[in-house]
Amino acid sequence: MPSSPFGHPHALSDCYATWYISKKADELAGTSGFAPDEADDISQELTLHLLERWSSFDDAKGKVTTFIANLVDAKVVDLVRSRQCLHCDYQRNEALTEDAEFGLLDGIRGQPEVSDFERIDLRIDCDDVLAGLPDDLRELAGLLKQMTLTEAARHLGVATTTLSYRLSKLRRHFAAAGFGHDDNFDEFDDEENE
Repeated sequence: MPSSPFGHPHALSDCYATWYISKKADELAGTSGFAPDEADDISQELTLHLLERWSSFDDAKGKVTTFIANLVDAKVVDLVRSRQCLHCDYQRNEALTEDAEFGLLDGIRGQPEVSDFERIDLRIDCDDVLAGLPDDLRELAGLLKQMTLTEAARHLGVATTTLSYRLSKLRRHFAAAGFGHDDNFDEFDDEENE
């Protein structure tokens, strides 16, 4: 295994890693939420990622240039996703509601503040809905209180798409009880759950 990702000649440069990282950084700068002057910062991020992962290179499994390109490309995708996620809150085009402006939201989920009595009533109503659910949906509801859908799928040993389908059925049960809404509510059929 070569000791470093740098110094591997390529038709376009004396060092493929340096050339490829520079190329990708220049492509990203000024796009996907990056400022035009961020090419050097992006280049440093890509270089650091390559150096951190270099020990996993095995020349018996592939070419150095392919390994470098795959690592750099994966990090580029990660950087773009991270950058877009950071900017999503700042790109809102709608004004805050009066409740938000006057501090009448709970500060956790942007929900209107509710009294303890209203929370108790909601809890009782939710418990009633949960009690009427089939076992698989009741189990899913319990898991989703503590974990994400993906984690729940892993825990149950089923595909995420299977749980997504069950989640849509769970939402329909709550919509039928008057909590939330479901666009497919009219198509809901209790026989699906037997």
